[in-house]
Amino acid sequence: MKNVKENRDAIAKVREQASHARWEASKWDRELFGEDKGDVNVNVFNFAQMHIEALRHRMVESTQPLGQLLEPPEEPLESDFADDTPREEGGTPIG
Repeated sequence: MKNVKENRDAIAKVREQASHARWEASKWDRELFGEDKGDVNVNVFNFAQMHIEALRHRMVESTQPLGQLLEPPEEPLESDFADDTPREEGGTPIG
């Protein structure tokens, strides 16, 4: 390959022969002459675990204890309705 005539066809032929020799060497000894194709990255998502983590964050960020959130709302006191407007049992004005 070192003694190549300086014309275009001879150089192209030697280039193809060298390319073929590299290809054949890579097939015979992949560790030494083969191409490094790199590692394959695989991402596995565990959606159940992500859901549990989201619920944990929600519980931590809550400003009120869970017991207070589950209690029924307080009933309005009679003193809240100082005027003499007739009202239903729930305290809603009639009319």
